[in-house]
Order: sequence, then C-alpha cells, then structure tokens
Amino acid sequence: MRLNPFNVKRLNLLTRVTPVTPQTPHWRGAAIAIGVLSSFGAIAAIAPAAQAQPSQGAECGQVLRLAEDTGDQLGNLFRNASDPAQLFGNVATITETAAASYAAMALADPQLQEYQSGFVTVYTAISAVSQRLYDAEQAGDTAAAQAAFQDFQTAVRPEGALIDATIDYCIGGSDTPTTYDSDDSSATD
Repeated sequence: MRLNPFNVKRLNLLTRVTPVTPQTPHWRGAAIAIGVLSSFGAIAAIAPAAQAQPSQGAECGQVLRLAEDTGDQLGNLFRNASDPAQLFGNVATITETAAASYAAMALADPQLQEYQSGFVTVYTAISAVSQRLYDAEQAGDTAAAQAAFQDFQTAVRPEGALIDATIDYCIGGSDTPTTYDSDDSSATD
C-alpha cells in the first residue's frame, strides 16, 4: 500500500480504536470495523482531483461521494450506539441502501464498473450479516450473535482494499488500475 494522506488518515483512525478482547462485548468490537468505514472523510478531498477525463472524473466523484456518505452515516451510527440490536439493524438498512444505490449507478468507465460491482457485493454482504446479528440480538441468542459478529468482521474486511483501489484509480496513482480480491481483502497492482 502506498503511503498517501488517505492511508495515513486510515492508519490514525484504526490505531485509535479499542481492540476487541475476550472480555469486550462482541458488538462493541464493531468499532474496529468502523475504523475502516468511517475513514471515508478523506474521500471528499480526493474526489475533485479525479479530472483525467471529464466523464471519468464525474463518475469517480459519484462513486466516491456515495462511499463517503455511507461512511459518514455508519460513523455517526457507531459513535452514538447504545443498543447493539438496533445498531446492527440500522447498519443493515444503511448498507442495503448503499448497495442499491451503487447498483443503480450508470457508469461508462469499465474499471469503475468493476469497483461498482465490488461495492454492491461488499455492502450486500455487510447488510446481510448485520441483519443476522440484529436478529440474533433480538432473540437473545448470544452464540448466534457472536458467530454473526465474526462474519461481520469478515464481511467488512474487503472494503478498505476496494476503497483504496478506487481512489488510486481515480487520482491516477498508478499506470495500471488497482484491483482488489474480495476473498483476501488486499489490493494488488
């Protein structure tokens, strides 16, 4: 990963998050995931730089603004959370809406279409597992909630690499588009 202002901000956010320990309630560990989810704030400063060609720049702005808006909503939600069941019910709703918004985008750029598909996949997975966690919390099923939370952590993992790949492409940071592997959550050139 190249060290750029966005990555530095992400590292700073992640280092301020309280780690999950066996004594930490499983839903509070979601703060780890929100370290990635709330790091979208830097996207607003980067999106205007995507002016390689007008249509690509506009499309990059559209993709990155939605990521930023979703991250802002999730960040606010996690910062103000007190009820774990309601928290993950809201996460499910926000990410389901984000997935639908990404799916509805009409993008001409083939690389952005690939990233768009990735966002749909990631947010759909996060929504589904958040709903499972919500349902388990509502039912008082601690074992199911803990299993769902582990799945939640897995579901959010590819998002950071996807965001980095999209930003790298949009700001022209490399000669070849960065791709991400949704199975191992790492960006590759």
